[in-house]
Amino acid sequence: MKLKKYLAKTYVSFLDTKKKTIAYLRGKTIKNRDFTIISDNCWGGFIYQRYGIKYQTPTIGLFFYPEDYIKFLERLDYYLSLDVEVKTREFSKYADRRPERQYYIGMLDDVEIQFLHYKTPEEIVEKWNKRKARINMDKCLIKMSNRSVLFTSDIYDRFEKLPYKNKILFTRENVNFPHCIYVPEFESIIDNTVSEIPYTMKHCNIRRIINEL
Repeated sequence: MKLKKYLAKTYVSFLDTKKKTIAYLRGKTIKNRDFTIISDNCWGGFIYQRYGIKYQTPTIGLFFYPEDYIKFLERLDYYLSLDVEVKTREFSKYADRRPERQYYIGMLDDVEIQFLHYKTPEEIVEKWNKRKARINMDKCLIKMSNRSVLFTSDIYDRFEKLPYKNKILFTRENVNFPHCIYVPEFESIIDNTVSEIPYTMKHCNIRRIINEL
């Protein structure tokens, strides 16, 4: 039994080392590692992990519902100037959506954030503030996805009007907007818990996008 545990632990350690080594080698292809990704879900965190780069954004391990996220982007400086107020999910305006999932929410005035991967309010506040301080708006990519049934058509126009040069909206609809990238696989992904990462990576060259920030 001890041998099995040892071998299992060794194998996990090997896989972790392999993952970090691959991320390090990928990271060597990134010209400037001081960039920020503002994302509506865990997509941004995955990109930092993929290239072995420290998180330089507070939008890690969380997600926004579409209306909250577009409002957040429309007044980004304002909302980032506020202290996040942590509440239990019973106070969420989305409490009836997947009620079996229990996690904390955060409020920035009227914007609600779903802190899916955090265990305590203290962790939320500490990591949000620490990562917020690293934001580099001079090299910033704004990312959004249209996968939620709560995504309304007016968001396309609002997203295009955002005053940011570098922005991407991955969409399940083939729409004619300059900053939208059509991901046909989204049409068959009904469950929002399914990762969008492999599908979005097929339809854009994220390394090139980052290097051109």
